[in-house]
Amino acid sequence: MRRWRLKRARSDLKDLLQKELRVSSILATLLVNRGIDSVEGASRFLSPRLSNLHNPFLLKGMREGVDRIVRAIVNGETIGIYGDYDVDGISGTALLYLFLKEVGARPVVYIPDRLREGYGLKREGILALKEKGAGLIITVDCGITNAKEVAFAREKGMDVVVTDHHEVPEDLPPALGVINPKQPGCPFPFKGLSGVGVAFNLVIALRTVLRDSGLLSSIPNLREYLDLVALGTLGDVVPLVDENRIFLKYGLKEIEEGRRPGIKALKEVSGASKGVDVWNLLYQLIPRINAGGRMGESYLPFRLLTACHGEEARDLARRLDELNSLRQRTEEKVLMEAQKMVEEKGVDGLKGLLLHSRQWHPGVIGIVASRLVERYGLPVFMIAIDGGKGRGSVRGVEGCDVVECLRRCSHLLEGFGGHELAAGFTVKEEMVGSLEEGLMDALETHLPHIPAREIWIDAMVEPGDLSERTVEEMELLTPHGVGNPEPVLAFEGIRIMRSRIVGDDHLNIYLEKGGRFFDAIGFRMGNGASLPRASQHLNLAFTPFVDEWDGMRRLRLMIKDIRPHEP
Repeated sequence: MRRWRLKRARSDLKDLLQKELRVSSILATLLVNRGIDSVEGASRFLSPRLSNLHNPFLLKGMREGVDRIVRAIVNGETIGIYGDYDVDGISGTALLYLFLKEVGARPVVYIPDRLREGYGLKREGILALKEKGAGLIITVDCGITNAKEVAFAREKGMDVVVTDHHEVPEDLPPALGVINPKQPGCPFPFKGLSGVGVAFNLVIALRTVLRDSGLLSSIPNLREYLDLVALGTLGDVVPLVDENRIFLKYGLKEIEEGRRPGIKALKEVSGASKGVDVWNLLYQLIPRINAGGRMGESYLPFRLLTACHGEEARDLARRLDELNSLRQRTEEKVLMEAQKMVEEKGVDGLKGLLLHSRQWHPGVIGIVASRLVERYGLPVFMIAIDGGKGRGSVRGVEGCDVVECLRRCSHLLEGFGGHELAAGFTVKEEMVGSLEEGLMDALETHLPHIPAREIWIDAMVEPGDLSERTVEEMELLTPHGVGNPEPVLAFEGIRIMRSRIVGDDHLNIYLEKGGRFFDAIGFRMGNGASLPRASQHLNLAFTPFVDEWDGMRRLRLMIKDIRPHEP
């Protein structure tokens, strides 16, 4: 049974926001629960504006990076862009490539093969860009942990500007400019940028200098690039607050309009052409973009996002759709094998799971690890082994820094990097056993107690607190994600009128309290053995939503959890 934890919003701050913003008590409570501590902050959160973006030159290393890139543009140098193969890196690479083309530069791109080369700056890619004539390399969503490779590029006579957002090692790469908000001494006020977010700040700074220097015949409209920024921001594990919230709000509008041929084609092939929201991006567009790198065709999504013509874009989108179907089948096979391993091993008393196999596809283990975290509530380390070398992905839980765990085991690893909740690593096969011991020891330090399966409740409510207007107000908080979770409310002692299983194992309950009736749905929560009985009272954690069907609108409840009611 999951433990319920009720957030305690400061009553004085909640009352102030309710009065000054003229909003409901529920919305004011939700704002306080999301760290909003002022009327000004609440206004920015509810009405994010592009004018609220920070000065990009506050990013340490930005001035050095911009000056070198401008010099390359003025001198007609070939500029190499070294990207990454996931949606964050791909969208950032496409953004920088298209912008540099628009301002008259000569960019060339290298994207490593996920299955053969793995993550990060590699000598092979550096030499490939050198052969294409690049005297300058700009990394996107990578490079911060590649000191040796940056030094190699310099030996080959190439300057390097690193743009990254991953956790920073003790020794920074010897690049001409390192742009990463997490590096020591960086005064940029928001540390949660994605890789494409850092790249977009670079583009803002470049446009400013090029414009002020009189080097532009026409001024690029950067709003038109926000579709790419939104894709990468939502596709990565970053908090959807501050600049990321702004990027996503305006980027969704650009995606909805569908001016970019590649995104328009992707919407069509995924069935999202009639409307676009966060759900469409997370479950329809982004998986197809990621499928290219996961299944061994890393340039395919880049070509799609930079395509100029509709027919070319449609062909590329159809191929990505095929790869995504292959990815889904592969993922399900790996998931079944991994779950069998866990069930045989047991989870009692464990702080985390390390699973490995020579049969797994390295392109899907990160997704499978995420699904196992959802199921077991423990950090999960998965390793796909091939030719004596293991490629690993880890997904963590709140309160556990998986990069720090990997850092404590760095003497056993070939390399690693990532975020607090998601990372990747490489390890020799013969070191896997020692790695498991080391990681479990590290988890003893970072997770002194076995993580409890918890659900956070924003507020206990009564039937009179809920209406369609309440839901409309709550929608002002969207988009939801890391740092801005979907609101969860709760009823105590609500009575069941009837319950049933509908569709593919979904729980449907009709409820009554205080003379008001509610229809609630719990996806994949159907279980005949524990089907709630009529007249039984229960406590219900839920998110309200307005269901529109056949021209009718009605308030419904999305079930998050159910507990027996004890008077």
